[in-house]
Amino acid sequence: MSSFAHEPKLDRRMMTRSQARTCIVSLYSVEKGARRAGIFLAKDAKNAKEDRGDINFFFLAIFARELCFQPPFTLAYHLSVNRRTLIVAVSGLFFLSGASGLIFETAWTRLFLGLFGHGIHTTSAVLAAFMGGLGLGALVAGRKAGRLRRPLRVYALLELAVAAWVVTSPLQVRVADLIVGALAARSESLLVSDFVAWVVAFGLLLVPAALMGATLPVLCRALITDDKAIGKVFGLLYGINTLGAVIGVMGAGYWSILHLGVRGSLWLGCGLNLAAAAGAMLLDRRQVSLRPRPEFPSEQSRIGDDRTLRVIQVIVGVAGACAMAYEVVWIRLFVFILGSSILSLAQVLGTLLLALGLGALILPRLVGSRSRHLAALGWSQALVALAAVGGVVALGRLDEVVAGIASAGGFGDPLSSIWGRALVVGVIVFLPGLAMGATLPAATGAILDLRDAERGIGALYAANTMGNIVGALMAGYVLVPSLGAARSLGVVAACNLVLASVVALRFGGRSGFRRWMPAAAALVGAGVVLSSIGADSFRVVFSDQKTYGRLVEVSESLRGTVTVQDVPPLPILAANSDKQGLFSVGAGYRLLAVDGVDVAGSSPDLRTTQLMQAHVPLLLHGSPRRVLQIGHGSGATAVEVGLYSPELFDLAEINPRVITEAHRWFPRWRGAHFNPVFTDAKNFVRRTSQDYDVILNDSTYPGHRGSSQLYSEDHFRACRQHLAPGGIVSTWLPVDLPPESFAMVLASFRSVFPESSFWLPLNCWNKHGVLVGSLEPIDEAVLRVRGGSWPAGVAESLAEIGMDDPEVFASSLVLDAAAVEDMARGSRRNTDDRPFLEYPARGFSVSGEQFWSETLKKISSVMPPVAGKSRAIGSLIEGQLFLLEGHSDAALAAYGRASELWPGHPGSIKLQEDVRLFRAQEDLRKAAEGTGDPLPQLEAAVARCPFSALARFELGHALFERRQFGEAVPHLEAALELGEGLDRAWLFLGDIWAMAGQPAEAERCYRTYLEENPPALEILIALGDVVAEQGREADARALYRRAAALSPGSEIVEERLTGMGERNQREEK
Repeated sequence: MSSFAHEPKLDRRMMTRSQARTCIVSLYSVEKGARRAGIFLAKDAKNAKEDRGDINFFFLAIFARELCFQPPFTLAYHLSVNRRTLIVAVSGLFFLSGASGLIFETAWTRLFLGLFGHGIHTTSAVLAAFMGGLGLGALVAGRKAGRLRRPLRVYALLELAVAAWVVTSPLQVRVADLIVGALAARSESLLVSDFVAWVVAFGLLLVPAALMGATLPVLCRALITDDKAIGKVFGLLYGINTLGAVIGVMGAGYWSILHLGVRGSLWLGCGLNLAAAAGAMLLDRRQVSLRPRPEFPSEQSRIGDDRTLRVIQVIVGVAGACAMAYEVVWIRLFVFILGSSILSLAQVLGTLLLALGLGALILPRLVGSRSRHLAALGWSQALVALAAVGGVVALGRLDEVVAGIASAGGFGDPLSSIWGRALVVGVIVFLPGLAMGATLPAATGAILDLRDAERGIGALYAANTMGNIVGALMAGYVLVPSLGAARSLGVVAACNLVLASVVALRFGGRSGFRRWMPAAAALVGAGVVLSSIGADSFRVVFSDQKTYGRLVEVSESLRGTVTVQDVPPLPILAANSDKQGLFSVGAGYRLLAVDGVDVAGSSPDLRTTQLMQAHVPLLLHGSPRRVLQIGHGSGATAVEVGLYSPELFDLAEINPRVITEAHRWFPRWRGAHFNPVFTDAKNFVRRTSQDYDVILNDSTYPGHRGSSQLYSEDHFRACRQHLAPGGIVSTWLPVDLPPESFAMVLASFRSVFPESSFWLPLNCWNKHGVLVGSLEPIDEAVLRVRGGSWPAGVAESLAEIGMDDPEVFASSLVLDAAAVEDMARGSRRNTDDRPFLEYPARGFSVSGEQFWSETLKKISSVMPPVAGKSRAIGSLIEGQLFLLEGHSDAALAAYGRASELWPGHPGSIKLQEDVRLFRAQEDLRKAAEGTGDPLPQLEAAVARCPFSALARFELGHALFERRQFGEAVPHLEAALELGEGLDRAWLFLGDIWAMAGQPAEAERCYRTYLEENPPALEILIALGDVVAEQGREADARALYRRAAALSPGSEIVEERLTGMGERNQREEK
């Protein structure tokens, strides 16, 4: 006890605590060791008990003196923590930091949709700004962390600062939105508005992200005690933080945004930050101050180490760019497999982060020495490339892979369920992600000295995150728009292989052939990857597994992937998930889709939608002078708007390629005149200074990410603010949504427009309606519409879909304001902060025929009572319900009752024809699947439904294949007269007339086909042949040259041109 009697007179409170802790631990250890050795502190057994009692008394005396300065419950925080406990505790805190960081990133992405709109550039902007801040924070903190005495206290302060900044981020984004809106209003350039938004995004995210980035070097300072622990500690912290990020992104995507909202999710993340800060403060109170790392002597040369570190920084930076490029392209690509919902985004990010975290945790346990770390760095890049290329190959042959899995496992198609799709995507992302996660821990092998630990870690982490920025920008703005998704992944994989070769050459540690061989193999692999991956490698993915459609165009751009499919005449019955479903393929049609979501087409139901979307609100208004249409689609709706001759017609379309491809593939509807506005429609409505008489909200399915915001209460309120007196807003609304989602849209819409009504045309097999809202009752407007005072050309246009009778048109009003209120009662409202629509009401499906029947029953139950022939509408709905449930006989009877109630109603006539057509198409399906002669089934189909264009076409096609041309011609001609979408019949007729020696008639058929369809190689050659046969060689030569431009190097075209040249030479001689 003499040491305490003569202790120095320093800070009495702190010194005695420290000495007390030391003595307690030391005395306890001495006594415990003595007991194990069988040695007592006394020299003989007689005095042992007395001596041990003195020691225990002294132990208790010190303990009592400690209690004099602190309450009993705080004593535990002054006892030192062993290293293992400290590592576990700090890892737990950093796990919370990782979770909060990804919660913030997910919520920020939602908030920044107001600045950038929906698209890949929004993801790129948030990722780049977020990663840039992380890198800057790590770089600065890495240079300062070695001098810190209380790193855990600094970490706690950093977490508190992050929480303080994030709490105010919604207000910051609101102010930023005003700034961006004001500056963007002065420029019509989309690039200028994007640049302004980029600057603002960096300004808002740089500070909190930098604070987050600084935490890693600071915690490394607290845990790294020798140079052998550098890689292990970094790998542990990086891996644990990334696994926390998995919980954050999955929790935000699947739970917090749904239940707490975007702002509530930010508060949740702040709570995690506060918990981490509190835990760090408690640990700091149990830790003694650390001594600053010793500086390198000024005379000591560190040139060699710095050169190595700089080379590794470059490698890690390029690897980070590759990793982020993969992520951006994958997010863009997998919407075709998982669907475009917030859940699919969370699933891709969660799987990738899980793989990164596991890779970072596993690598330090597999390697030990510095040389092995650097070897692992090279191998990790090679494995990333190989796994990514394997994913490209698997996606390119997805149908074969799926078939192989199904046959090997003895179960069904894995893509038929969301879980199977998630498994396919998870494997493709997980394997390269595992190797990516090993990159940074492996790179720490470049750090040789404990004195360089924090600086080196900060520099490597900063290089990696700066590479992330470049990768996000390059993938989002350069690679995908210019090369497409497949080639972009190929280029990135080649970069990984080049990195592997650089590591082999620089750090291989071998000489001669053994050093060059791995590098050469990697470079050769890079060349093979670049040459083998083509732009059409993902055609099977872009076709969205629609085996009944033929993909004719893929156009990838900054704003999305536009695809065009030709759906040939097929039987109505086709596989739909786990049951047979009805598809209105009619006589064949064309579809235009964006990111896998159909936005337009030429089928009967889509033509009905395009016309009614325009005419319902415009006729109700009466005299629209200023019109805004949201979404271009095929352009058919814009053509209909032109019939009203508005003075101002603005059309907001976020993806310019939609208009380009629509003009190319739907030439019939490219004559509309409007002012295109290429920007996010939601932002345009909020920022425009123009008021409109009619706003047409022609969006896609409400459940998809991006489009759900166009069905939010916030968007509807913005539309109301820019509505002229007496104005009307309409929005496309499908019936095959879950009843809960359908009612949610009604509730969100009605909260802004109390006078709401829902119009559902029943002229054909249709599931698309129009929701109309205004601030004034529309009863008088409906009477005016029913009276038939329509602008010129409107009735002629509506005659195409059988809706030219004013009374039939008005009967589409199935839900008036009272019925809408009744159906929306008790439903939640979809808002920007609580995007309920993006979370499927049941399972993972946002739409489907199982929901169509349920929603239609709900509509039928709240429809206002009607009298007279209007009761036919109820019978038509009843018939659709029977047909959806597979009772075709009952459906036919219901349609018959509708015909009796309303003779001549186009819906009852058309739907009865459809039922007979369904049965005829069943005969066609049996003919297609049968092994015998299909001709009897085809003839039976025509006999059952002689007015079916599809049945006539299929029979004519079969006769054509049998070379029974005389019998085929009348059926093919009848198919063209009876329906649209059977342009291929012109080709068959052209071939028949060409073989019959009537080139002029064949030319007419070929040219008729080309009027509605883009040119193809074989058609131009056939047309050139019949033109040449008529002696017009100049025209034939021009057609052959057009064919050569489509397919350079075609031997058939070269033969034609060469033959014409030789013939001309003979004639000249």
